[in-house]
Amino acid sequence: MILPDNQAEARIKQIFEQIRLRVEETIQEYITTHFPDVFIVELAHRPFPNEMLRILVDTDEGIRLEQCEAIHRRINDLLEDQYSDLDCSIEVSSPGVGRPLKLHRQYRKNTGRMLKVLTKEGIVSVGILRGVTDQDIELEVEFQAERSPKVQHKQIRIPWDQIKEARVEITF
Repeated sequence: MILPDNQAEARIKQIFEQIRLRVEETIQEYITTHFPDVFIVELAHRPFPNEMLRILVDTDEGIRLEQCEAIHRRINDLLEDQYSDLDCSIEVSSPGVGRPLKLHRQYRKNTGRMLKVLTKEGIVSVGILRGVTDQDIELEVEFQAERSPKVQHKQIRIPWDQIKEARVEITF
């Protein structure tokens, strides 16, 4: 068995990357056209040996199972038509509870909910998401002042470029 040299391997990776980008572009365009209320949160590709495309989708009201199923069927058909030699499985689902928020649209959707935000400096803030702008998010956090038994609330703003990760906190 002859193994390809480093240049051949690099070229193969480059070709696969070009195909992956075209497939992602096709999926993005298709969903935008046929499912205008749906937005893609993440489109991930897992390579060999069990190649898979994972598409995480959502809407401002929350994605329904029937919508995921319809998108899956249509994307599967589309890829079979346009990329018949592509042998990979497709998974379409919601981002799920507990996954980090990635898009501004997800933050807006979760206004009024409890959020846990980790900044790039390692500061953790937990509070109710009160606002989302193009520059930052606004959290209402609780604190207890010195020598005061009362819990107080204050608004803090966290710029987008300072957010490392944010997750919705599930409260019961």
